[in-house]
Amino acid sequence: MERESGTPVLATALGFDVGGTSIKWVVRETDETVASGEIATPSTCELDVVSSLVGVFACTKAVETIGIGLAAVVDESQG
Repeated sequence: MERESGTPVLATALGFDVGGTSIKWVVRETDETVASGEIATPSTCELDVVSSLVGVFACTKAVETIGIGLAAVVDESQG
């Protein structure tokens, strides 16, 4: 993607991988990782997990896209 002037536009994305013990996160600009980290997954309640995600988001600048991966129980008979 380019601006009318021909200079590239940085597409900033924030990705989360929420696991049972940790939340891993990454910030990417176009094809470059500019920041990443890992925090403990709160075991208190779902709202505390959401608060942790919001806390990471609050430290980023101009995020255009957010992706969140969550572990889930797979019911093989239901699909």
